[in-house]
Amino acid sequence: MNNYFYGLFPAQDCRARIEQCEARQAQMRGRANRPRARPVCGTNGQTYASRCHLVRAACQGAPKGGLKGGASPRRQLKVKHRGRCRERQPCRARSSEGTACLPDGRFAPVQCHPGTGYCWCVTPNGRPIPNTTRRNRRPKCKARRPKTRRGGTEVRGRKMMKECSRVDRSAFVTNLVRIFSTDYQKEVPDGEASEETVLDWKFGQLDRDRSGFLSRDEYAEVRRVVRRVARPRRCARAFAKLCDLDRDLRIARHEWTACLALHLNRE
Repeated sequence: MNNYFYGLFPAQDCRARIEQCEARQAQMRGRANRPRARPVCGTNGQTYASRCHLVRAACQGAPKGGLKGGASPRRQLKVKHRGRCRERQPCRARSSEGTACLPDGRFAPVQCHPGTGYCWCVTPNGRPIPNTTRRNRRPKCKARRPKTRRGGTEVRGRKMMKECSRVDRSAFVTNLVRIFSTDYQKEVPDGEASEETVLDWKFGQLDRDRSGFLSRDEYAEVRRVVRRVARPRRCARAFAKLCDLDRDLRIARHEWTACLALHLNRE
């Protein structure tokens, strides 16, 4: 997204810029299926009803409580991002190598793991959508929603997932990765204990047949640890449901990473 900078302009220049912006905005509104002007967040921490309102504020003088450090708001005012200032940009706040972000700071609908070739759909906040995983091709994610059924294990699993809120899940994942890190440091005292390294090591330890998938027997050990040690318990009870994204009763390496990577689970 381009950043627009507005300095100290002569009054005539300001009027021309405002009129030009408003004319362009009116033209956009006249097009079919075009939404109304969206709010924008200025670099002074103020929300403006549209980009044109920000241009006007830059010309006339920004409101009180502008930039820190004594800088003139009029000299520095520009668009920080689309949307209101209080709206978070989850992808940029939690992005890491390989994470795809949209210009407005949300997660791109399709996320891929370069090392394995797996791709899956996510919500705008980065939460993986079950039953969307594809290998060596991109899934169709537009307007896609998790499938639901009446009765059966899936409904019971969804009920458990509802009990485990996003905040709970973030705390649960943090606690679980901490447990894995402690185990890793005991086994590999001089090893690099990064999140990715620890998760990869733990998966390899559990994947006894080297199939790239954890069967129910293979992840039974971690389920016991989870239920005994990890908190919150409501998330521990739903561990398998949270990580088995395609509901095939086994956990693939990319599902393990998507489920337990801290950058996908933090608020």
